[in-house]
Amino acid sequence: MWGLRSRSWALARYVAAAAPGLLLGRSGDAWPAVLLRGVSSGTGGPSGRRDLSLPNYIVFGSNTGVGKTAISAGLARTCTRQKECVVYIKPVQTGWDGGRSPASNSDAHTVASVAQETAPGGSAPWKDACRDLMKFDTLYAYQQPVSPHLAAQLEEGNTRIVSDAELTDGVAAKLTELAGTSNRKCLGLVEAAGGVASPVPSGALQCDVYRSLQLPCLLVGDHRLGGISATISAYDSLVLRGYDVAAIALFAGELANHLLIREHFDKCIHSLGEKGPSIVVIPEPKANDDHEEWVSSTKVWADTDGRTGLEYLLDCLRKAHGLRRQILDTARGRAKQCLWWPFTQHSTVQDSDVTVIDARCGEHFSVFSGGNGNPGFLEKQYDGCASWWTQGTGAAMQFEIARTVALAAGRYGHVLFPENTHEAGLRCSEHLLSSVGSGWASKVFYSDDGSTAVEVALKMALRTFAKRHHDQMHQCGDLKILGMSNSYHGDTLGAMDACPSSIFNRGQTPWYVEKGVFVQCPTVSMLKGRWQIRLPEELKRLTGGSERQLSWEELDGVFNPDRSDLEAVYLKAVASVIDGAQGHKASGGATMIGACLLEPVVQAAGGMILVDPVFQRCIVKVCRERGIPVIFDEVFTGFWRLGAAGGASLLGMSPDIACYAKLLTGGVVPLAATLSTEEVFEAFAGPSKAEALLHGHSFTAHPIGCAAACAAISMYTDPSLNPNLQRAPASVEMTAPPTTKAEAKLMPLWDSKAVRELSSNAKVDGITAIGTLLAVELKPPEGQEGGYGSGVAVEVVKKLRANGVYTRPLGNVVYLMCAPVTPKEECDRLLALLSRLL
Repeated sequence: MWGLRSRSWALARYVAAAAPGLLLGRSGDAWPAVLLRGVSSGTGGPSGRRDLSLPNYIVFGSNTGVGKTAISAGLARTCTRQKECVVYIKPVQTGWDGGRSPASNSDAHTVASVAQETAPGGSAPWKDACRDLMKFDTLYAYQQPVSPHLAAQLEEGNTRIVSDAELTDGVAAKLTELAGTSNRKCLGLVEAAGGVASPVPSGALQCDVYRSLQLPCLLVGDHRLGGISATISAYDSLVLRGYDVAAIALFAGELANHLLIREHFDKCIHSLGEKGPSIVVIPEPKANDDHEEWVSSTKVWADTDGRTGLEYLLDCLRKAHGLRRQILDTARGRAKQCLWWPFTQHSTVQDSDVTVIDARCGEHFSVFSGGNGNPGFLEKQYDGCASWWTQGTGAAMQFEIARTVALAAGRYGHVLFPENTHEAGLRCSEHLLSSVGSGWASKVFYSDDGSTAVEVALKMALRTFAKRHHDQMHQCGDLKILGMSNSYHGDTLGAMDACPSSIFNRGQTPWYVEKGVFVQCPTVSMLKGRWQIRLPEELKRLTGGSERQLSWEELDGVFNPDRSDLEAVYLKAVASVIDGAQGHKASGGATMIGACLLEPVVQAAGGMILVDPVFQRCIVKVCRERGIPVIFDEVFTGFWRLGAAGGASLLGMSPDIACYAKLLTGGVVPLAATLSTEEVFEAFAGPSKAEALLHGHSFTAHPIGCAAACAAISMYTDPSLNPNLQRAPASVEMTAPPTTKAEAKLMPLWDSKAVRELSSNAKVDGITAIGTLLAVELKPPEGQEGGYGSGVAVEVVKKLRANGVYTRPLGNVVYLMCAPVTPKEECDRLLALLSRLL
């Protein structure tokens, strides 16, 4: 509002007043259009498209009473004096008297009053000026002059408290609506309440809630005693959440806080190493408790003492907006000049194919569209491929992990790891062993990504095999691994050699040598409403030439641990492959199978293929009998990607070694871990260093990644943070022991009825719906084959992007992937959209 003392007076007045209640104010003229609490002003989903033709800023204060409204009013007056339009929105107003006193109605009214040459009194000239130059609105208003969350609770009555989505959707809609009514140059201001971390009506912090709007911000610094600390802390809070702080404006004040604040920021390295925010110092306006006198004196201040500073501030905001548009507009061309994209044939990439991502908030990108001289716009797109299967957080936890990362970066940076330790690495190891490694793993080896985690695992497994079969190793001429057809374990040379010849390795390097034997896998998918098994030709022959028609209505039937159908056939097939390989004589001795490398349950890069779990259990059984170490490549499947802690949990089988990455850190920074049993660890014990595991990289167990992983695993396994965790019935909950991290499972996220209906679509050749994954295999046109080289899914992907869902084709498979914490309602929306587009 306009002064601290008036708020104190209002508080005393309202405490002694009659029962509180929200009154709907007049709309139009100089009065704010106020929406009743609980009336939705948007869809409840992510805020949509935002026009970049006009500069829009959210005005945060480093504290309450620092002059946000005065600065906003001064900027508004500066614009109208230059015959330019101002859009001003106050999302949440407290201390509103319900229209009983027009002179003290709202901040929106105050800003409008300052911006006009004549005080509001109903005169036609003033109304015309307001209509042409001034667009202002208050979305939600409360009478109590207290924090919005308290006001909402006190005045709740029979209505409900406005949700965060309604609040942000309302702001986005109003910016679009009000800016669209003006043909002039326009400045948009969204004035927050109180300090940066003040709550909105729901109780969430406004700096978290408004982040989804992707608005750059103007921070009003504190010129009072303690204001230096408050201003710098507020700036850091905003930057930590990904805001662009275009400028810091503050009053000169007797303490001259601006001198040290400017010196501080001049020495700082800011976003991407660029120059920091402009520091704009403006003479302080005259304080006045009387509203009308405050409006009059503020007009004079804006036209005289404050004029130069306000004009400079407005110019800074315009230049920052212009620079942002330039950066976005030129990003495609700059990218094509200097970037080498992964898995991309650059000769086929047009400028229009390049997606410019301005920001991310939770599960949504903010994507730039337009350019080529047009202002363009930012629009929300759901990250439907989870950024190559890495993303695990929602918006709120994104900021929590960012804070954890900042703590680790500030405390450790990076530290050497061999024979050293730090709390982040220790805690992360303990989290891993108590979740995905529970019951079988005893040691954690850190690396940098999934492919190198597999390389480490292969070294561990082959050494363990040699220790187990030390009396036979002199007969070994060639040591191979047992794997699955259609497998993929990464792009480093060793991981490529552990896969059958495919588009991912064949022709990529002349060094590729297939170093494995690979079993053909039976797969499971839903088709025409039932989960059905598809047997490869080799397994069909073992069944006597006729395919067994097995199907289940629910996925639980597929994973039933008591299933014995086809087990004998599977065991015979696996043993036959191993025996056939080991019967081959290599130069210098016999071929031996030294390790088994599996992607448990789902082969991701191979096409989101669900492998029959009974078959993989049989592989593990045969390998156990023959002393072959088993590696689970859980880089994709680990950390509740498939609804359970990992593929091992779903199979009910423990490996000797397992690899984890992707969801490990919530998708924030790269980190991988290879877990092993004590036996595997002891295989490297010996009197000399030469017998140790001589593997590592410079950033092994980097504290930033380990800290992010601690936060992510806590998020996945804490019922208060992950609403999708299954809970025992109330009657059981009283007597059952607490569920361990390893036992935690997600509720079904994809509606089974809707999935069944989609599986009957004539274009669909099978569906995999498990955990956070929904994959739809499309029938290729007659005469064409599916697989990674197919382009069948491209058109569906284009339609999804046009409807606000970003994803990538995977051959003839189109897939959607959410996070373990994604609300089921969002999954329902995504599934309905895909069904409609097909």
